[in-house]
Amino acid sequence: MSNILKNKNQLDNYLIDFHPDKKNEILNLFKDFNFECGKTSFISKMKSLIGMPKFGKKTLIYWLSRGWDEETAKIKRVPTIKNVETSPMNINFWLKRGFSLEDSEYKIKSQRKMNKEYWMERGYTLENSIIKSNEFQKNSNSCFISKLENDVEFREIISSKRSNNINYWINKGFNLEESKIKLSNRQSTFSLEKCISKYGSDEGKRIWSERQNKWRKSLMESDYNGIDDKDSRSIEHFKNKYGDIWLEKYIETTSFKDKEDIRYLLSFENYKDMIITLINDNLTLAKISYRLNYSVLYEIYNTNKEDMYSFLLENYEKTYGTPSYYEKMYGDKWVDEFIKSNNFKDKEDIVFLLSFDNYFKLVDYLMENFSITDIVLKIKKVIVSYFYKTTYEKMFEYLMSVNPSIKCKYGYMRYYNNHLCRSSGEYMIAKFLKYNEISYKYEKLYPNSKKRCDFYLIDHDIYIEYTGMYKIKKHNDKYNEKKSFCIDNNIKHFFSNNIEEIENKIKSIYGI
Repeated sequence: MSNILKNKNQLDNYLIDFHPDKKNEILNLFKDFNFECGKTSFISKMKSLIGMPKFGKKTLIYWLSRGWDEETAKIKRVPTIKNVETSPMNINFWLKRGFSLEDSEYKIKSQRKMNKEYWMERGYTLENSIIKSNEFQKNSNSCFISKLENDVEFREIISSKRSNNINYWINKGFNLEESKIKLSNRQSTFSLEKCISKYGSDEGKRIWSERQNKWRKSLMESDYNGIDDKDSRSIEHFKNKYGDIWLEKYIETTSFKDKEDIRYLLSFENYKDMIITLINDNLTLAKISYRLNYSVLYEIYNTNKEDMYSFLLENYEKTYGTPSYYEKMYGDKWVDEFIKSNNFKDKEDIVFLLSFDNYFKLVDYLMENFSITDIVLKIKKVIVSYFYKTTYEKMFEYLMSVNPSIKCKYGYMRYYNNHLCRSSGEYMIAKFLKYNEISYKYEKLYPNSKKRCDFYLIDHDIYIEYTGMYKIKKHNDKYNEKKSFCIDNNIKHFFSNNIEEIENKIKSIYGI
């Protein structure tokens, strides 16, 4: 199997979780030359081009970013049930391999650094193994506590994995009301009756009493008033307690990792300005996604996570992969990185095109050494116009000012109305359109295709093709291929080899 076919299969496998519309949209990003590389190189390129956030399948964002609506995403994120017996942490895993019960229990303990068995398995003495396991536990606890205090995303993830947190039940697929009931049932598991049933009358009362005292002490030390059905960390609580200054109090009191970052995120007129600024600040999609998790953003900008994330995806993809994106990401090295990432067939040619002092000298050189068609193809490359801080139209305007008409096999090529007319027939049609003040685009791509039409009538969404070379078989085959494409895709079109017929058709469309 060739690399191209392997890479196409790899892409299909990667897109298996995507909504069909999103999948088709992404497939259109890939050109044939993208697949002409090794498997490892293609996987890296594929993930970079698609740019999905690094979230697991259990999260809502994973499915939303792949084009699914919120309701479907909630259904799809329900975790699959795994066979626990395939895990080395399950005793049956070892029993099935012939280990005794005692040896199986030892094997399970030897999988974790927190146990002395882990170190004994690796040649340490019992005494040294106990020391190593204690050191690991202390370091792990310190790291965990530090991360819990300083990383709000990590704290929210840990909290949502506990059954005494409402997000735990929401993530299980229950709606808000069902989650409240589940949470209430979970919190009622520690009751006096159950303590007495489990520990006996005296011991049960003692344990229950200690727990109640501990809870009351915690409650007194918090700002919770026991009435509003809101905990002391909620936005509603801060609004009720502090009024107009609630936001600053909320930021000061809540353990945000970077309070200045929160203030910065809340300083914009609306969430769209905030997201566009974060994109322009060269933050990765994953880093911006994390910031959109702050519930205070929804409150201030009167929106929700799904709307913000949809806007993020829509606008992130517009800038990703452009020369401006590479310049922001790589600074002075952006040209090399852009050329390396875009797999140009002749990279040395691209480097040469960017070696002139200005685009005037570039065009002068090209006119002396290449045909008009080759020149157009070279200066149309987006990196060329961006590098010289100009536009393709300005470069072509300069080209035609030096050589305004070029004799070719099918008449004269002319620069007219900011585009090149490749034949005398196209020039006559362009003049007719401009004279009648009809808005059009020249050589616009057909939808979802690499094929170009001659003229596109903007106001009526109609593609016009002048089939002046229909007597030449290879050109006539191309015309027929385009016409079939338009018919198959319900694209409004009009093809003719007669200029007068095309003009009359346009007159009838516009009522001229």
